[in-house]
Amino acid sequence: SLPSHPPTRPSPPSHSPLTPLSPPSQVLHLDLKSANVLLDEHGTAKVCDFGLAHLKLGASVLTARMGAPSWTAPEVLKGEARDETADTYSYGMLLFELMSRELPFATVTPAQVVMGVITNLLPPPTLPNAKEWPEALRELMERCWQHAPGDRPAFGAILDTIERIAEDAGVAL
Repeated sequence: SLPSHPPTRPSPPSHSPLTPLSPPSQVLHLDLKSANVLLDEHGTAKVCDFGLAHLKLGASVLTARMGAPSWTAPEVLKGEARDETADTYSYGMLLFELMSRELPFATVTPAQVVMGVITNLLPPPTLPNAKEWPEALRELMERCWQHAPGDRPAFGAILDTIERIAEDAGVAL
C-alpha cells in the first residue's frame, strides 16, 4: 500500500526516485514499476527484478512475455516489437505513482487495462494533486505515457528535464 499523505515538499528530494533509474543502456527492463524499485540507505533508487529484461541487440526486441498491465506500454501488450520507449511508458506510470501515491488504473481490472491501453480508449490516470508538482514534471509524465512509442521522450531527454526541474527548484540530484 502506498502512503496516504502527500509529500510535504513538491520538488524532488536529493537522490530522488524521480531521477531516471539508469542511463540509456542495452537492457530493456519491460517490468518497470514501483514494486521493482528499491531505495538504498541514501534514498537512491535501484531497479530490481530483471526477470523480463532483454538485451537490446538490434533496433527492437520481440518477446511474448510482459509485466504488470498497468505499467506496460501498448506495443508490449499487443505483442509487437518494442524498444527502450516501452520502459519510458512504464517510467511515466511510475512518475504517476510517485506523485499521486496511487497505483495507475487502480479502479479498473487488469483485463480492462489491457483492452483500454491497446485500443487507446482508456484515458491515462488523473493526477489528483497536480498543483503540488511542477508543471514541467507533470508534462514529462504525460509525454512518457504517450500511446505511440515515437511520441515518448528518450531517457537522455528525461534526465535533462528532471535535472532542469531540480535546478529550478533548488534541489541537488
